[in-house]
Amino acid sequence: MMRKRLIRFFALLFFLLLLITALSALRSFLSERERHSAEKAGFAPMVSERDPLLLEFQKRHPERSIILACGEDITGDGRRDLVVISGEEERIESIVLYWEGEELRETDAVPAPRENQKIKFFDMDRIAPLETLITGEKNGKLGYAVYRIIDGSFKDLFGEGMKDCC
Repeated sequence: MMRKRLIRFFALLFFLLLLITALSALRSFLSERERHSAEKAGFAPMVSERDPLLLEFQKRHPERSIILACGEDITGDGRRDLVVISGEEERIESIVLYWEGEELRETDAVPAPRENQKIKFFDMDRIAPLETLITGEKNGKLGYAVYRIIDGSFKDLFGEGMKDCC
């Protein structure tokens, strides 16, 4: 009797471990699939954890959790800049690290979507600097905004629904 209970216990434990492993593998697969899907749609990939600009951002803002960080020369000076979406659940914001001459500066923080954030860089008017599209959701409400760095600020040129997703 005791032996049957012990066998059932270990069988249940084995099943639970197998289920946890399968769910973890499924989560990794879906995450990778979503990343590839976003890249196919033209969204920028996340920079490496060892990216020098990301490391500088973390040094300047050790209290902020990084959600998404994508690099591109958005100022048109030939040097890569970094758009970072970071923060906590209550306050998620975008900050840009950009070069002004030899000095690395940053913009003031602007509100960012709370969920499913994506960044896309594009040239709307064929004139430098590049525009940055930030899109995402909050509770199923989609929003986006198009930004450009103007006089050191990350300016919202136009958008739709950002109040509902930030």
